[in-house]
Amino acid sequence: MVRGKTQMRRIENLASRQVTFSKHRRVLLKKAFELSVLCDVEIGLIVFSARRKLYEFASSRCREKQRKESFRLLIVNRKLSAMNKLLMEENDRLQKQVSELVYQNGHMRQQVQNVCICDNKKHQL
Repeated sequence: MVRGKTQMRRIENLASRQVTFSKHRRVLLKKAFELSVLCDVEIGLIVFSARRKLYEFASSRCREKQRKESFRLLIVNRKLSAMNKLLMEENDRLQKQVSELVYQNGHMRQQVQNVCICDNKKHQL
């Protein structure tokens, strides 16, 4: 049986579209694996379905690089978290210091106003 050329357009029937996606996805992942083995190349393939489901393939060297990068990012993330904690503590300390200075400033202004009032009364007498 000879099959005609399939026209490239979106499959309207949802069930047919899902079946076609499933079959083609398997073939695509298999071809990616074959290409990585036959040609000794690194391949990374990511496919998202219409339902936002993730399908992926990575050749062995790609996976090793991915693991190393993940580990590196984990270490960087830990360092950033520690720095963030220190900065938040410093921010809290500075906010308390600012609050104390604002309070002292208000208190000193009140004292200056009291001194000015006393000086004005003395000059009036």
